[in-house]
Amino acid sequence: MEWAWGVAIGVGAALAQVQPEAACGGLPIETYTAARGESAASIARARALKLETVLGANPAIQKRPVRNGDALVILPRDGILYRPEPGEGFPEVAARFRVRGEVLFELNGCRMGERLFVPGVLWKPPAAPMPDSPPPAAAKGVPTLLQLPPPPALPPLPRRPPPKNKARSRVSMTVPWFARQHVKIWQTLYSTALTSIYG
Repeated sequence: MEWAWGVAIGVGAALAQVQPEAACGGLPIETYTAARGESAASIARARALKLETVLGANPAIQKRPVRNGDALVILPRDGILYRPEPGEGFPEVAARFRVRGEVLFELNGCRMGERLFVPGVLWKPPAAPMPDSPPPAAAKGVPTLLQLPPPPALPPLPRRPPPKNKARSRVSMTVPWFARQHVKIWQTLYSTALTSIYG
């Protein structure tokens, strides 16, 4: 019994001397020198990584092709490298990216560093800023609607005379004509009668 207790105490003392950082080594982050003819896509494909993982870990090749001799950061699996904000720890970073805190803790060697590897999060390129559209410029010399002068007053329309009675005017013009014809007929008949009587 005393021997068992001695072994237990010895093992406990040995474990107490082991630092937490040595107990979990985390996943290694590799530095790779690009060769001639390689691209971000070919490097990602050779390591079974997504293109976004390689681009997100290497800002220098996000806007240009890979060059011969570029020193690239290769993550152990798909994810991102994150710089914690002041005051952030593993719980805050885990909550930010919705990952398990213990997994984040173990993959980063059980210690906070300047950059943390966050697994399962894909890098996204920043959205291009939308250009500010200037307000439409008003045409020079054109007054606005509120500045237009009032329209000039129109002169009153002349009053039209009342229409004449057409039927009445027609009667006044046709009655003298019938009277003249009637007189001519009687004059002709009278002249004919006198001629027949007196030869």
